[in-house]
Amino acid sequence: MIARLFFASFGVLALVTVSAVDAEQITCHVTADNHYGLYVGGEGGEGLQFYGRNEYGWGGAPGEHNWNVAEVWDIQFVSGDFVYVVAWDDFGAAGVVGDFGFSSGDSAFTDETWVSALAPVTGLDSYSELPPVDSIGGFIAEIEAAGGWLPVVADAHNGEVWELIPNVSTSAKWIWLGEYDTFDDDGILFIFRSPLSGSPTATEHESWGAVKALFR
Repeated sequence: MIARLFFASFGVLALVTVSAVDAEQITCHVTADNHYGLYVGGEGGEGLQFYGRNEYGWGGAPGEHNWNVAEVWDIQFVSGDFVYVVAWDDFGAAGVVGDFGFSSGDSAFTDETWVSALAPVTGLDSYSELPPVDSIGGFIAEIEAAGGWLPVVADAHNGEVWELIPNVSTSAKWIWLGEYDTFDDDGILFIFRSPLSGSPTATEHESWGAVKALFR
């Protein structure tokens, strides 16, 4: 067995053991418009682990805005796990973009294979805290039991319509929960997920522009 360290949502250091045979290291580059937390856990939210979140406020650290530069996370991923990105927007529907590099050399990206659902949390802003991990796990369990996962809209490749995120592959697409892609859903919590099935590392998509979006 190998030991894995991570910070829980309240800053408490926890120790988790993962099978050295089954665990795979994945390096994630993820950002969201505007805020998110990154988790790994089971299909029904069991064993949910919190890896971290992006910065508070509108400003980036680095980057002009909080979504301009992706954070980098190293996670341990076991067969049967799902990656969860829990996100909300200050002004509009929450969107996520990211790439995931496996230690085996395979890769995965945010795209139309992901699913999403609403969590029963509203009124969030740039300085809001994420709900406790147990609450997020409970939301996931309820969504799973109700068959509530919905297809996402894979809006555009990184850099095609909105500003290029420099440390995210151009093969990654911005994803939204299409049913709520009204740009009038500020403060609502969305949960995005994927089993992150790896595929051979792809040649990056050729972007046709890096046009800044209004209201971002």
